[in-house]
Amino acid sequence: MIAQTLPLLWDKGETVIKKNLDELARLTRGALTEMRTLLNELRPTAIETADLGDLLTQLLDATRGRTQAECSLVLEGEGSLLPAVQLAVYRVAQEALNNVTKHARAKHVTVVFIRKTEGLEMRIKDDGRGFRQDHRSADHFGLAIMCERAQEVGAEVAVHTQPGHGTEVVFTWQAPVLIANLVTET
Repeated sequence: MIAQTLPLLWDKGETVIKKNLDELARLTRGALTEMRTLLNELRPTAIETADLGDLLTQLLDATRGRTQAECSLVLEGEGSLLPAVQLAVYRVAQEALNNVTKHARAKHVTVVFIRKTEGLEMRIKDDGRGFRQDHRSADHFGLAIMCERAQEVGAEVAVHTQPGHGTEVVFTWQAPVLIANLVTET
């Protein structure tokens, strides 16, 4: 619709045209990111084998395209993850960022992902509306699904939120001792 109205706005001046062009560019980037995400969904093994930093970047780009929030990603540490753990991390991040898009009205979103020999931690924090955890609607399954995804791989999800103070979703996974030892020995 923005592209179709640009010729009609031509007489309104450069400022109006530029603002609409910027919005069109933002929406186009978001749509492209959404298409990449959908392609990943069609090939779930791609999620398990792709670079997790790239996947998280795509999710944040999609969030930015849908919300206009300022999004940042911090990646620390290196190494690969077990495919099931990588898939769980991706799905929890995807659901948390979908919740930001649908409910938070946030201006800032930050994802911090830290890989360690003994495990990993991911924090997704927004400065949005927050919510009361004891007042969750029965037809909203997102938080429960995140917890289930984490439990499937022996991880935990904690949600810290308060009305008017944003939300933080924390995903933590501890590598089994055998895996941690193998990583440090190689």
